[in-house]
Amino acid sequence: MHNFVQAMRRGIRLAVVAAAVSVGAATGCDGAPPRTADDHIARALEFRAENNAAAGVIELRNALQKEPQNAEARRLLGELHLLQGDGAGAVNQLERAQALGLDTEELRLDLARARLFTGAFDAVVEAADAELPTTEQPAEWLAVRGEALYWLGRLDEAEEALVTAQEDSPHARAQAMLVRTVAAGNDLDQALILADAGLAAFPDDVVLHALKGDILLTQRLPEAAEQAYRRATELAPGGISAQIGLARALIFQNRPEDAGAVLAGLGGQAANNADVALLKGLVALQTRDLESARTHADQILQVIPNHRQALFIAGAANAGLASFEQAREQLARYLAQAPEDTYARRLLGGVQLRLGAQDQAYRTLMAAPRGIPDDDAYLTLLSAAAAQDQGGMQQSVAFMERAVTLSPEEAGLRARLGVLRMAAGDTGAAEQELQAALELDPQLKDTPEFQRAQAALALGYMREGKFDEALAVIRRELESEPDSATWLVLSGGAYVGKGDAASARKAFERALELEPGRSDAANNLAQLEIQDGNVDAARAVLESVLVREPNHFPTLMRLAALEQNAGRTDVARSRLEQAMEANPQAVAPRLGLAQMFMAERAPDRALAVTAPVAEAARDNAAMMAVRGQAHLQTDQPVQALADLEQLITLAPEVAEGHFLLGGAYLRLQRLDDANTALSRALELDPAHFGAKSALAGVLIAAGDVEAARPLVSELAADQPAQLGVIVLQGQLAAAEGNPAGAAEFYAKALEAGPNVDITAALSLARWQAGDPDAAIETIKQGLASHADNLGLLLRLSEYYIALDRREEAMATLRDIVRLQPGMWIAQNNLAWFLYEAGAISEAYRHAQRAHDVAPDHPGVADTLGMIELARGNTARAVTLLRQAATGVPDNATIQFHYAQALAADAQREEAREVLRRALDTGTPFSGRDRAAAMLEELEQQ
Repeated sequence: MHNFVQAMRRGIRLAVVAAAVSVGAATGCDGAPPRTADDHIARALEFRAENNAAAGVIELRNALQKEPQNAEARRLLGELHLLQGDGAGAVNQLERAQALGLDTEELRLDLARARLFTGAFDAVVEAADAELPTTEQPAEWLAVRGEALYWLGRLDEAEEALVTAQEDSPHARAQAMLVRTVAAGNDLDQALILADAGLAAFPDDVVLHALKGDILLTQRLPEAAEQAYRRATELAPGGISAQIGLARALIFQNRPEDAGAVLAGLGGQAANNADVALLKGLVALQTRDLESARTHADQILQVIPNHRQALFIAGAANAGLASFEQAREQLARYLAQAPEDTYARRLLGGVQLRLGAQDQAYRTLMAAPRGIPDDDAYLTLLSAAAAQDQGGMQQSVAFMERAVTLSPEEAGLRARLGVLRMAAGDTGAAEQELQAALELDPQLKDTPEFQRAQAALALGYMREGKFDEALAVIRRELESEPDSATWLVLSGGAYVGKGDAASARKAFERALELEPGRSDAANNLAQLEIQDGNVDAARAVLESVLVREPNHFPTLMRLAALEQNAGRTDVARSRLEQAMEANPQAVAPRLGLAQMFMAERAPDRALAVTAPVAEAARDNAAMMAVRGQAHLQTDQPVQALADLEQLITLAPEVAEGHFLLGGAYLRLQRLDDANTALSRALELDPAHFGAKSALAGVLIAAGDVEAARPLVSELAADQPAQLGVIVLQGQLAAAEGNPAGAAEFYAKALEAGPNVDITAALSLARWQAGDPDAAIETIKQGLASHADNLGLLLRLSEYYIALDRREEAMATLRDIVRLQPGMWIAQNNLAWFLYEAGAISEAYRHAQRAHDVAPDHPGVADTLGMIELARGNTARAVTLLRQAATGVPDNATIQFHYAQALAADAQREEAREVLRRALDTGTPFSGRDRAAAMLEELEQQ
């Protein structure tokens, strides 16, 4: 408020200056002698006597232009500013008058009164206390002291000072302050008595009339308040406060047009007055001029952000203008200051409902400090907020019952109660309420809301299986609307429920005659055609909908399902794509396409088509299953795990979800978690083949042969010829230490056709069974159909290395590095063979390539280090072999290599120490004899 007042005063000063310039320019134009300062002062006194303070200010400004040091002119100007309510201007002029040597008690009294306007209340009390012991005007000083104490909140002291002032010398202003003080203590009746007493003594005092109006308005007596304000405005037509009060009284009486006329009459003098802006906002709100209401409220809130009434006006206006987020924020801030305002609470609850925040609306409406009010509109809103789910529906019904009890003749409320009873599952009671509403207001029948309620009633009976009752409702409506396609479709649905397909078909066909292409009729009729095996007829009916609505989503989805069931996959895909293009954010068509892609072994396409809705569809179990499997099949186990864990959250009792989750854990080598997930899948579905197979594999991998054996036996008994079961039997045999038995199972599995993994398992089993030639032959047979398989080639090279068949090993390793230059194991092994064969340059190229890929591997560093030593690069050899020796300190062969490099670098003492540690282990290693001889030679040096 203070900022508005200051802005208003600044505006007044600017107007005064402009007027002063204008008057000054006009002076002397008629040839008369120019006026002196005294002339201007004399005219100002005349204007003051006429209560024309504004004109007096202009004259005094003109006087001061001529004589800036005129103290009397400044005193008078301060006095007129005071009359205008411009406390800051008054203080400024009165203090300057004092500075010019004019220091009378009257001036000091005016200065104290001016400081009341500027909020310098402590200074006023201090000045009064200094004057009272010697003053000849004790009543005046007691009055200003009492007023200052009032604004400081020291009401008892203020009342004492004001009563004393009045006893000494009755004064209208002091009486007014006494009235204010008593009213502030909430004794409105006594304040009204004091106001009347003051008016008896001072019948023409504007302030007392206005105060009486304030008290009466606070007591909710707006008509009487209006009379008091009108008397005040008659006495002082230009007074803002009384007119503001009058406008408030008129608004209170719901007379916004009259209030607006009063406010408009204030003109420019109230342009920056916060109270006027507030009242204009209220008037605009009452007359539904919501944009203006918001503008006026925003004007206040820009200066006073938490102005209570402005927050309410802005919130109410924004609610009406559908700016719900702003309305919610503003009304919440208002209620924090005025929690008992049930109207605002109701408004906020409604806004929250419109924003979909049903829980929030319920909490807001239930939090009324004095309990839920007996207000049917409030209860109706609370009923809507309570109806969040079936659990809250009974409470919702109870609130609406209470609203109906308050307004039993209100047909609309009874109709709403009927709808709620229906939603709560009490269809019979719902019908009674709807009929009662219709009896109260027969015209209700023609409203869209009632028609929807009747349709919902029929549907409610159908959900309960009460098809005859549903038909009774429908027939009542068809009697008055025989050609209503809506009621015909509903009747068809009821006939379907009764098993009367012929009557249902007749109803749907009639609806389509009335409205060709009507989607609900067409979809229902298509279902009947499908049941009768008439797929072509069903397709034709559904396509008729697309003639009317080419992108009708449910029909497109229905056609896609029909075409897929008919084996027309390409047509089904086309329909799904059309549905997706028409509804890019819809989940169903993307899910359907993804399932098609998964069936076609195109998981990457499944992920791509579902990506745009993946986040929004995380509450869709089918979507999580598809994306989880697609992520597994595209080697993205971490992403698969996130999808499948969400699937379990959505469908915790579905075995397939736990099976898929177990697969994700397996890919991540989290065997314990996989065991838990797969075991849970079998708890839910003991016959789940996939879960049983996967769990058996997990148990075998974990070495728990005893737990795996019965599972494998069950699988073999159920599906003995299934490839996965035969492989599991081989794995179990291998885990039991029976490689020959394992080889028999793997060989049987290979009879189904070439398979790299089974080939590798069979070769290993034959190797472990002591038949290396058979193991090698198995690998070669596998390479006949998978010539470039790196896994088979690497295993073959390992067999050759183990058998010391170097030429064959080197040839195989060359094939590997040709196919995959980045396979460092093959590069390293080939480099070592070449080193031993003396092909140092070629060995270096392969060793360096291995080191580029695996620079931290000790074996790679050892190979490259020995080759660098052979190349004469002793320093690098030492560095590499030190790295290797540090990485595997227990590998005596690498320690021996390191010692060789140290000796070559003349680091003999360290070389001796390394050799001693290697030989002291007692572990046999390649080159042990040479190491011992080298140590002996070094110790002799």
